[in-house]
Amino acid sequence: MPDTLLSLGLAVAFVLPGFVMADLAESRRATRAARSDLELVLRGLLYAVVLQALVALTGWTDRVVADVERSGWQSHIVELTLFALIVGVVVPTAAGLALSWWLRRAEQAGKLRIWHYAFGARDYREAWDYVFGSRDGTYLLLTLAGDDSTRHFLAKYGKKSWASQAPTRPQELYVEEIWPADAAGVVKLSDLERQPPRGMWISAEKIDRMEVLG
Repeated sequence: MPDTLLSLGLAVAFVLPGFVMADLAESRRATRAARSDLELVLRGLLYAVVLQALVALTGWTDRVVADVERSGWQSHIVELTLFALIVGVVVPTAAGLALSWWLRRAEQAGKLRIWHYAFGARDYREAWDYVFGSRDGTYLLLTLAGDDSTRHFLAKYGKKSWASQAPTRPQELYVEEIWPADAAGVVKLSDLERQPPRGMWISAEKIDRMEVLG
C-alpha cells in the first residue's frame, strides 16, 4: 500500500506542474469558445514533460530518486517536500505567469510568429477582445441606449478597469472613472472635478456605440 501511494504521488507530481502552467498561461487572455478539454490535457502534458526534462538535467531528480531507493521515502520527507514545492508549485507558477505575460505582449503587438502559436498564442477572434486586449489604457466615449433616451459618457479605461474576454457572454466592462458627457464627448468642469472618482459596470448589451479615443 505505501508503495502504491508513493507511485500515485509521483505520477501526480509529474503531470500537475504542466496543468498549473497551462492554466496560468491563459490568465488575462481571451480564450476560444471551442477550446476542448483534450487541448488542455495535451498542452498540460507537454509542459509537464518539458519541465520535468529541464529539472532532470540539473541532476536533482536523480539524486532524490537515488536517496529514496537507498533508504526509503520516510527518511527523506523534508527533501521530497522541498522538491514537490519547488518543482510542483513555485516553478510552474512562475513559468505559467511568465508565459502568459509573454504571449499577451505578442498578441497585443499583433506580431505573432510560429513559436508564439506553438506555445498557445492566438489572434483576436472578436473586435471586443482586440480593443481591450491590444492596449493597457485609453479613454472611451460611450453611447448607452436607455428605455426612452440615449446617454453619453466619457470613461477612463485604465489599470483598475476590466473588460471580459471571449467566450464570456454577455461581454462586460468596468471603467474606473466615468463622467456624463454630450454627444461630442464634452464634460462639464464640475463633473470632471467631482470627488471621489466614480467607476461603472456596463453590460455590452447596453452599449449602442463606443468610440476609442487614442
